[in-house]
Amino acid sequence: MSRFNSVIEQLEKRNIQTGLKHAANSGAILDMPDSYFDMVRPGISLYGYYPSLETSESIKLKPVMSIVSKVSTVSSINKHETVGYGRLFKAKKDIFVGTIPIGYADGLLRGLSNKINVIVKNKFYNQIGRVSMDIISINLEKDNIREGNKVVLLGKSRDLEITAWDWSKILNTNPYEITCSISKRVKRKFIGNC
Repeated sequence: MSRFNSVIEQLEKRNIQTGLKHAANSGAILDMPDSYFDMVRPGISLYGYYPSLETSESIKLKPVMSIVSKVSTVSSINKHETVGYGRLFKAKKDIFVGTIPIGYADGLLRGLSNKINVIVKNKFYNQIGRVSMDIISINLEKDNIREGNKVVLLGKSRDLEITAWDWSKILNTNPYEITCSISKRVKRKFIGNC
């Protein structure tokens, strides 16, 4: 900030017009009011996430983006059978497997393979196998889940929630990388008043 202010001061002394001045990203909006100048540049905070675990929570934020899909198929597999490329998941017992039409081409990063949960009928289910280009699989145990049932990948379902921070911790990154990774293939639906 000291260097930025010094440059602005030198430009003004030389009568050089700087136009709008801004230096505040989401983190600075939260913790550095002296960086506001003429405007601010909220980024990840527009999604309702704090930019890091180190910033303050001086402004109350709540996640505003959900990723929702549907179960496209349900099949059964037997104990010791595998799921996905590289046989990354091996069943320890007979189970039902649900297929969800979303994959890494949609922004569901492959590093999440076999590591995340989804929510169906207000219950967590494990994603199993490798995240493929267009699909993921989930372990439905022996539950009565049908084709067409809603699947929450990010967001809330009554008292359960999955956030971009949950994925960020698995991938050792931040929520911005998660939210920005969601590709244009994913249909957007805006809900609420703007």
